[in-house]
Amino acid sequence: MKKTIIVVWLLLLAYSHISAMSETIQVTALPDGSEYISNKFVAIKKYNVPSFLTDNFDSGYPVTGAGSVDSLCRNLGVVRVEKFYKWKLSKPALKREVSRIYIFTLKQGISPLAVIQAFTNDPSIELAELYNVPSLCYDPNDPLAYEQWHLAHTHTLEAWDTIRGDTTRHSIIGIIDSGINYEHIDLASNIWVNEIEDLNHNGTLDPEDINNIDDDDNGFVDDVIGWDFADNDNDPMEDLLHGSGVAGCASEVTDNGIFGAGIGFSARLMCLKAINVQGQLIDGYQPMIYAAENGAQILNCSWGTLNFSQAEQNIIDAVWEEDVLIIASAGGFHNQQEMYPAAYDHVMAVAATDQYDH
Repeated sequence: MKKTIIVVWLLLLAYSHISAMSETIQVTALPDGSEYISNKFVAIKKYNVPSFLTDNFDSGYPVTGAGSVDSLCRNLGVVRVEKFYKWKLSKPALKREVSRIYIFTLKQGISPLAVIQAFTNDPSIELAELYNVPSLCYDPNDPLAYEQWHLAHTHTLEAWDTIRGDTTRHSIIGIIDSGINYEHIDLASNIWVNEIEDLNHNGTLDPEDINNIDDDDNGFVDDVIGWDFADNDNDPMEDLLHGSGVAGCASEVTDNGIFGAGIGFSARLMCLKAINVQGQLIDGYQPMIYAAENGAQILNCSWGTLNFSQAEQNIIDAVWEEDVLIIASAGGFHNQQEMYPAAYDHVMAVAATDQYDH
């Protein structure tokens, strides 16, 4: 079974947010070309320190309840402190780690590079670091790339003799990407549906499901098929052409007589949009938390950055502890540097091969 899963996902990655904010995201590049949000940074609170207050102000400056942190905020130009993940969490590992992570927003013109060391040195804070902005991995537009030589090459047909249909239907794959065209004729039947939010219980998203109530009490209103973390709404429809292709590799509807066959056969696809209106993949980690919290067993991340983040590693550790497997692109063949999340502990890093395994 494990070998089958590995074969499936080695092929998937051949197609190798924060919640919506009112301000325009400011992105800056480091000398190596990797990017970060230039007016924000991420801080991890120590375990034995009480939770910071958020969106709490005095004379225009944040008040967190930790005196030394409040002093730094005043002196170094922090204008807002907010939770990294502001929705509800019930799973222990996620709750333990994610609740320690905060986003600090700086005044215009102040760089996080100038202040993160001071916050790291604070007795209440374990670590402060840049807020990374990953990049989508290359997405070919050559139609010959989609000829499905891989099915026979990886013995997928033999695998389907053993595992397919109702068995693979139990699998839920979180596609953290540019959204998914969930109405596509060869994807629609495999889109995951949140059963409690599916008010008419017909297994699909339709107007009758939208009642503007958080029926499953997870902090998200009408998240019937997933969530758009870029625009902070319940419509994760694809804007940029990337996520639907990745979703098709994972679980294009198989054995239905149209188009191609997805290796996942009938595995369900959780739609998790992580790209904002500027086309930036501002963050894939809130969707990762949501997916683990809401029942996904496998997460696909066809994107990455060259920057290591301890906060991101902590989130991944918690997701792994909740028995969720993360698959991530190792990057292009020309790139010999480690890519994250692929290079983090507890992530399966994969890259493409051609039909000759080159």
